[in-house]
Amino acid sequence: MKFDNLTTKKLLEVAGVDTTKGKAKLLIEADMSGGQINPKIPGWLDQLGVKNYKFNNGKIDVDGDVRLQINRPQLPGPVKFGNVTGNFIISASRLTSLRGCPDTVGENFICSHNDLESLEGGPRQVGGSYSAIENPLESVQGIAQQIGGTLWLPETMEQMQGQIRKMTRAANIRFEGEGGPKGPEQLKLPGM
Repeated sequence: MKFDNLTTKKLLEVAGVDTTKGKAKLLIEADMSGGQINPKIPGWLDQLGVKNYKFNNGKIDVDGDVRLQINRPQLPGPVKFGNVTGNFIISASRLTSLRGCPDTVGENFICSHNDLESLEGGPRQVGGSYSAIENPLESVQGIAQQIGGTLWLPETMEQMQGQIRKMTRAANIRFEGEGGPKGPEQLKLPGM
């Protein structure tokens, strides 16, 4: 892990944390509730198998994939991701909000099989495909402005196709029932 700036390193040293090897046992992270210290986040990320991460202005940047699917460890509190270079998968997690999702996802963003009614709080940019199938979406408000691959939406959103095309630049827009994936396991994801 790298320190995002000299101030973070100094804060850790003041807190009594050895930073001489570029690693710290106790990490300070400002959560979304106003700058409180949450030392549980690194352990939570370790439980998820997220390895290459750093804290950057109160957000977690990840060089690689993040999978927050069913049976994931309990969140240690508010978490906000910044940039994730790989896939960001939060399917089948009973989510009602995308709050805390990354600003950008380098590969695929999969939030299918949840209880989402809108896409607010989701990433602004996705390099690969974006799948929001099997959600009771009432709105596509908050959809990524730029999607490099296919946008998959529930067939109930098909009548909003004109509005969707104005809100996002996707390589392709598909709806459930068009021979598309029935679940996240059927999406062809690079490196998975």
